[in-house]
Amino acid sequence: MVDNVSPVIAMVTDGKGGEAPQPVLDRLRGRGADLVVIGPEHQVEQASAGFVPPTQGVTEEVQPAPEIIPLRLLAYEVTIARGQEPDAPRAPAKVTETR
Repeated sequence: MVDNVSPVIAMVTDGKGGEAPQPVLDRLRGRGADLVVIGPEHQVEQASAGFVPPTQGVTEEVQPAPEIIPLRLLAYEVTIARGQEPDAPRAPAKVTETR
């Protein structure tokens, strides 16, 4: 379920890997999702919120690694703050496309 109440957090790298989720991000924006992007400045500008990590000089393959643990902790803390159960999401769904 995508709405403007539950935030969607997306990590987007520079380069080819960052181009792959673009159709999904466009659909989320079209559905009014509260989209938070961690990635390049042009992606963050199109989102509801986000930040541009200092990844200059870091290869595309390694860029997500430093953000994984902090983002997991953020998701956990947001879930607890909302009074929800972190181990039982309300509507799990596959959001990636298989080609």
